[in-house]
Parts: sequence; C-alpha cells; structure tokens
Amino acid sequence: MKGFLSTCLILAILLTGCQAAEKPQEKAKGPTELPVIDRMALEETKKIAKENRRVDEVAAVTLKDELYVGLKVTNFNRFFLRSIRKDVHGRLKDQFPERAVHVTTDSKLFDDLSRLEGRIRENPWGMDREDLKRKLYKIHEDMKG
Repeated sequence: MKGFLSTCLILAILLTGCQAAEKPQEKAKGPTELPVIDRMALEETKKIAKENRRVDEVAAVTLKDELYVGLKVTNFNRFFLRSIRKDVHGRLKDQFPERAVHVTTDSKLFDDLSRLEGRIRENPWGMDREDLKRKLYKIHEDMKG
C-alpha cells in the first residue's frame, strides 16, 4: 500500500510539474504610427544631389528634422569624395536649414539607406517609427567611424 501511495504521489507531482505554462498575454498593438515622411523633401533632396555631375545615384531618408543622404560615386570620381560630400551637404543645408543633414559616400551605407528607402516607399505603414529610428541611428554611428 505504501508503494502504491508513493507511486501515485510521485506521478501526481510529475504531471503537475510538467504541464505547459500559460503564455502571458501580449499587449494589443494599436495602429502603427506612421513615420514622418516628407516625400517632397526627398525628391528635392535627390534633385539637388544629382546636380553634382559626379554623383551617380542618391538614396535619401527623412525622419522629422533629420535628413540622411547616401551618394553613389563610381570610378574616377571616387578621388573627389570629400569635395562631393562637402558640396552636396552645403547645398542641402542651404535648402533645408531647419533639418540636420547627414551625407555619406560610403557604398555600404548607401546600400543600407537605399534598402531602407525602398521599404518605406513600398509600405510606409509597415515600418514602426522606433525601428526606423534605430536603423537610422546605426547608419549615423557608422558614418562617424
């Protein structure tokens, strides 16, 4: 009888200990907040950057009062990266004095900005503002070093 009782007790402990725990309920997500996208400013930015004949392609992303611009420069024109950045930055700063302008000619950062711009352009509601801020902050940090 003791053996049967101890076996039942062990079996009961094992069954209650091995039950699947209830998953905590996730927060109900409200409508995602649309990142502040100024399409007119982006088009104007691209037009201004392309005025420099050494720039092949332009990728631009804006968030509130910040403007991130990636320039694709190829071949012999790569010898003039610093002057190209300075020229485009100056023109953009004159056009958008209220915004913080960040310009890069790094090809990896250009690709990142181009991908980010494409994601925003195809589905502006699909991107969370915090996610966009995080990605742009990483690009900004990579521009520095």
